[in-house]
Amino acid sequence: MGLLMAVALPWLAGSALLAAAATRSDRYNVWVIAGYGLPLGLLITVFALRVSSAVLSGFSFAVIAGLLLLVALVAVVVCLRQRQRVMPSVPRIQKVDWLVVVLLAVIVYRFGHLVVGAAVQPLVGADTWWFWASKARVWYETGYLAPFVPYAQWIVTDHAGTMVYADPKPGYPALVPLSKTWIALAMGRWDEALTNAMWPALFAALLFAFYGQLRLVAGQRYSMLLTALLAGIPLLNMNVFGAGLADLFVAVGFGLAAMALYQAARSGDRWQWWLFGIGVLLCAWAKLIGLLLVLCLVPGVALVLLPRRIWWWLMGLGVAMIMAVAVTFVISGIEWLGMTADYLKLSFHGETVLPFFRRIFVEEGWHLLWYGFLLGVVAALWRRSMDQAAVAVGLSLVCAFAFLAFVFTSTIFATRGGQDAVPRHLLHLAPAALFLSAVIWSRLLGGAAKLGVQRGTAY
Repeated sequence: MGLLMAVALPWLAGSALLAAAATRSDRYNVWVIAGYGLPLGLLITVFALRVSSAVLSGFSFAVIAGLLLLVALVAVVVCLRQRQRVMPSVPRIQKVDWLVVVLLAVIVYRFGHLVVGAAVQPLVGADTWWFWASKARVWYETGYLAPFVPYAQWIVTDHAGTMVYADPKPGYPALVPLSKTWIALAMGRWDEALTNAMWPALFAALLFAFYGQLRLVAGQRYSMLLTALLAGIPLLNMNVFGAGLADLFVAVGFGLAAMALYQAARSGDRWQWWLFGIGVLLCAWAKLIGLLLVLCLVPGVALVLLPRRIWWWLMGLGVAMIMAVAVTFVISGIEWLGMTADYLKLSFHGETVLPFFRRIFVEEGWHLLWYGFLLGVVAALWRRSMDQAAVAVGLSLVCAFAFLAFVFTSTIFATRGGQDAVPRHLLHLAPAALFLSAVIWSRLLGGAAKLGVQRGTAY
């Protein structure tokens, strides 16, 4: 019961808030609300845990659960008062589409398999313990946000009268370990498998959001087919089955932000910009690389919001500033995000270029995702069928891909076994890339992917 409450309360509170905020929007459906509701509820829960630790001198599950329930109730009351404007109408199903039913069954089977695996799978891999589970376990046992310091500092620190803990990366964002702490508080015990319940929950939220956003621009069969493809990406499945790493949080956050950016650019809907903010916060607060990927969204946002002439000047200024900061970083030897230029060993390694692309187009783990993405972009550019919204998302993905290519060909991560981490980091871009591919191919296929309706799309 505690486990279900730990997932259901944030999901309910976030979804109710989004439904209440959708009163002035035409770009939503129940799937979009459900997909973005859990990330929003999780962000609220983590913030409440921080406030509870600081104000109440410790975590209080009862207080936070009561707060989430109150938020949900107030939002539901607002929705009921404006039912005609907020709640999507549920059309009657005149005829059962058996292809959609089969695809849905495939998705449900895959999700159920992953849930069972995540429920019994112990933590696998050093990173799961070093960076995430250790903090979560300590914070659950102590009942508050106990401080963490590097090992070198912990050894020389006088611990008289204080409880200080050591961690390889004490400065990492706390969202992922606090999500595990929240579930442990709800259950009243620590369980290294069940405390990972937020991983399959976020995976389900990603599927809801992906289908809902795609349903706004494409037909039902097409949207369900692409959602089934997303549910079957092998590396995405691995991060749900073997839960514990923050890469899924980053992938979900970046994907949600990219999908909302497309809809906001396409329609100018302010509500979609709020959804974009939810994805940005989830991505940036999950992992340090998530913060850097969020910066890659800036060119796409600027393309949407600024006139074209100003955009070119701004991009030129941005490139100049990046170059100035990079030169200062290399010459001064300052530390940024826990790294220095000496540590990164900035130098181009030409021998790593082919292995980098081999992990994208040859090795298993992606099905044919990147082939479909590349062919779709080339075909759309050839036929000049990409609208500004698709260009904005594509520009952000290109910036993110260029950043990852630089990291894995021109830094220490290109040599010290870092190539093995390429698939994990490409996973951050996979949901966004598949969504853009789906949008592009829907335009290229024309009648094969009929436009979906907007408000009132319930299935």
